[in-house]
Amino acid sequence: MQVKPEAKNKNMKDNKAWKYDADYIRYVNSGESAAVYVVRDVAEQVPTKGKWSDIISFEAYKQDEDGWAFKWIVAELFPRKTNPKYDPDDTEHNRYLTWEAAHTDIDEQREEGYKGPKYLVLCTLKDKNKGQFKTFTLKGIFKRYESKDGEVKDIEQKTELPEKPETIKEPLPHKWEYKITYVKKLNNEQAEYIKSHSVKLLQKINAEGQSTPEIFGFKGSTRKSKGETKK
Repeated sequence: MQVKPEAKNKNMKDNKAWKYDADYIRYVNSGESAAVYVVRDVAEQVPTKGKWSDIISFEAYKQDEDGWAFKWIVAELFPRKTNPKYDPDDTEHNRYLTWEAAHTDIDEQREEGYKGPKYLVLCTLKDKNKGQFKTFTLKGIFKRYESKDGEVKDIEQKTELPEKPETIKEPLPHKWEYKITYVKKLNNEQAEYIKSHSVKLLQKINAEGQSTPEIFGFKGSTRKSKGETKK
């Protein structure tokens, strides 16, 4: 959350102009929103109850349209003072309200000199459906046609079937799941080191093939997650 939101049009909630808010779109498209999700909902070792998670350093890449993988995440926690009034019928708008409230709280507390506890989170992203398929048997040939009233229908052709029904295998859609491998509470100097040495750390991670605590200067094995959570 490094970009302070600009003043918003007072009619934004009514005309849905927030969908075109450049700062919010950047927050979502950069992977930062996914990093907040990992810290808040997956990394149970990070005490986020009643807190905002400000992502101060992260390195991410996309697996597909829905799957963000992370080399690391560093989050700073701030007390949650603002509680937005949510719309029970508009989930997407509620996400925006949450983002806006978090920015307001965090910016005000930073201006007052508050420094929250910081955590390094390492995680992996795996596709639970990798190598899984659904199968079905082709028993007939279907043809689409448009009726006089414009309705499109599927009908089965009464044609000759193959001697043996054909079995079709179709890969299951991705089912991404994060697994927390390591969590470390950082002091200010450790957090600043990661922020200022991101290129060097990324080079080490790429050379190693994975993110490990040792790359960040910490000893200890990876930790088991209390529960794997779906993306």
